[in-house]
Amino acid sequence: MSNDKTGSATLAIDKVRASKAGHAFHEAWAARTALELLPPSTDLTAITLEGFDERDEQSLGVGAVEIADLVRYHGATDVAGAHLVTVVQFKYSIASAETAVRAADLASTLTKFATTDTELRAIHGNDHVFAVVRYEFATNRPIHENLRKAISAVVAGIKESGDIGRQACQIAQALKEYPHPLHDLLQRLELVGSKGSLAEAERAISVMLAAWSEPSDPDAEKRLLKLRNLIRIKAGPGSETDKRVDRVAVLAELDVEHEDRLYPTSD
Repeated sequence: MSNDKTGSATLAIDKVRASKAGHAFHEAWAARTALELLPPSTDLTAITLEGFDERDEQSLGVGAVEIADLVRYHGATDVAGAHLVTVVQFKYSIASAETAVRAADLASTLTKFATTDTELRAIHGNDHVFAVVRYEFATNRPIHENLRKAISAVVAGIKESGDIGRQACQIAQALKEYPHPLHDLLQRLELVGSKGSLAEAERAISVMLAAWSEPSDPDAEKRLLKLRNLIRIKAGPGSETDKRVDRVAVLAELDVEHEDRLYPTSD
């Protein structure tokens, strides 16, 4: 009789490793997004981790909160006052890193985006949500060409055949409970594939921080660790009422009093 205990243990370890890598990938990209709060020209006001800002969440259901790995707020820190709000879900896979995302992989995310959009429309009105709210699916995997074509076909109301048609049907099925025209949501959806490995995401943050530091600055690595820790805290248990990261919070973690120190003006 064969003994599969070793195989089961390996599988369990692989799942834990994949889960940890996924969380670390989310943290790395959230940290990079947090740094986008600092340039003087930005209109990015705040980001929130693992949900919306507290004021928005008071009126939203659990599904809307769960789908939002990160929310970018431009112009204000709530949907009502912002001129652009992007709800982002990250998907990171080690095993399928080279396998293109198809409609079946996107379906559950689409359903939750649709639920979120429906709730936001009920609160803020169709016109405001259509003008302001966007959705982003970000992954280290490539996006299948036929998935993009299928989405375009649904938006245009064109009936396709073959693989594009099958994926279009899967998209329509995922959005079957959406009470608005499907193109209203899909034309506000962005698929961002091939975002790179965890190591590449972490390297990107290090490069940005190094660009702001003096050569051989001993505090550069410390700043990176503090920024990652801030993201971890805001995304973790106990932060349900304080998920927001703004410019002041990032500067504090970087031990910088004002962004002018990072972007000095020329004499």
